[in-house]
Amino acid sequence: STSRRQRQMCIRDRLYVYIDDLPKDRREIILLSLKGYSGNEIAETLGITINTVKKQKNRGFKYLREKLQDSVWLFLL
Repeated sequence: STSRRQRQMCIRDRLYVYIDDLPKDRREIILLSLKGYSGNEIAETLGITINTVKKQKNRGFKYLREKLQDSVWLFLL
């Protein structure tokens, strides 16, 4: 329905607003992750260690889960 679609768009918009609030390095990791990149691919692409990717990804997704705790997007994070 149109109402459901509007809610989903609003939630997606909120997700990207919160992603924009993340520190630059963490934001890049989250965006690449959402595009389907593996941890190793992200590390190689950004020239960082897999350990850094894991830490920053965990911190980024934790922040997003907290911000979106009332939304259906939780199951994706």
